[in-house]
Amino acid sequence: MNKITKWVILFSLLFFISPVVLFTQFNNQVTATTDNSRSDVIIQGFYWNCTPGGLWWDSLFQLAPQLASAGYGAVWFPSHVKGMAGGWSMGYDPYDHYDFGQYNQCGSVETRFGSRQELINAINTYHNLGMEIWADAVMR
Repeated sequence: MNKITKWVILFSLLFFISPVVLFTQFNNQVTATTDNSRSDVIIQGFYWNCTPGGLWWDSLFQLAPQLASAGYGAVWFPSHVKGMAGGWSMGYDPYDHYDFGQYNQCGSVETRFGSRQELINAINTYHNLGMEIWADAVMR
C-alpha cells in the first residue's frame, strides 16, 4: 500500500465514517432522553413567607403527584436545617446543620417546615415519582 492510499483511507475514516458513528451515538442519547416524561424544568418549592408551624414538608408531600403529572423534573426544597429562631426560622441563619427537625433546640423540635421524618417522606415520594430534589444549602 503506498503513502497516498494510506492517506485516503485515513481521510475517509476521519471525515466520513466517524461523523456517522458520532451521529448515531448522539441520536441514541437524544432518544433515550426524550423517552423520559420528566423535563429539565425545576420548580421552587418555597417562598420567603411560607407558613410556619411545621406544615411545609407535608404540603410538598401532598403536591408531589400534581407536580409529577405536570412534567416537572425536580423540586427545589428550602434549607432544611434548624435556624437560630427555631420553628420560626427560614433556615438561612443556621444553628445546627445536623438538625433537620429532630432535636429540641432553639425553642422547638421541628424546623419551620416540619420534622425530619416529614422531610424524608416528602423526598421519598418525589423520588418514587421519578423526580429529583434539590436542596438549598446555607453554610456558615
